[in-house]
Amino acid sequence: MDTYNADSGYSKLFTQYIAKPLSIANFKRYKSSNIARIAGDSIFQVLNFQKEAYGGKEFTVNVAIRPLYVPHEVLSLQPGNRLGYFSRGCDRWWNYKTPNRADMNFQEVNGILIEKVIPMFDVLSSSESLLNEYLNNEFPIELPSSDCWKKYDLAHINLQLGNYDESKELFLNAQKSFMEVGFEWALKVAKKCESTLLLFDKGNESLTEYLKVCVEESKKNLGLIDF
Repeated sequence: MDTYNADSGYSKLFTQYIAKPLSIANFKRYKSSNIARIAGDSIFQVLNFQKEAYGGKEFTVNVAIRPLYVPHEVLSLQPGNRLGYFSRGCDRWWNYKTPNRADMNFQEVNGILIEKVIPMFDVLSSSESLLNEYLNNEFPIELPSSDCWKKYDLAHINLQLGNYDESKELFLNAQKSFMEVGFEWALKVAKKCESTLLLFDKGNESLTEYLKVCVEESKKNLGLIDF
């Protein structure tokens, strides 16, 4: 009698119910535990499959959307949320300890992704729709929790959309907020805001080039050069 290996079973079911079906929607494997795609005007959409850390043979899924023209050194999972919030309004973990339970749970996760998450991703695939989500929060995702990071994101989104006056005001407000936080990392981002603000006096071409460089750097930092 064959002994069921939970981790091997997990890998096979991940391919069967997640990677292959969602490849139709242009999702690709990203690193070891994610599938992702770049949609619209450089909007990075990620499904991060996270195993329980202490051997409990459970997993959850983190859903995240990030514009690559907002500078990235590491992947942030906000705006985003756990998959359970799209089906039951609360966090949820799925067990893969036995073959029957694993198959049933991967089928359920596939259904939630197809019915709830992918349609949301399709809507939030442009900077315009993402701006609307930041302002109105119509989907069950959490926006950046800190005021400074939310302003920083909004400054870049408005810049991408050519809303230069709004963007400049948001960069000024973000800079002030980061300065008020005062920690070294925050002062570093405040300095970035200051540098970006100088570009507004140089004209739109400089701002467009800045966004292009941000996308290139984000792709490099996140391992997306050949993605």
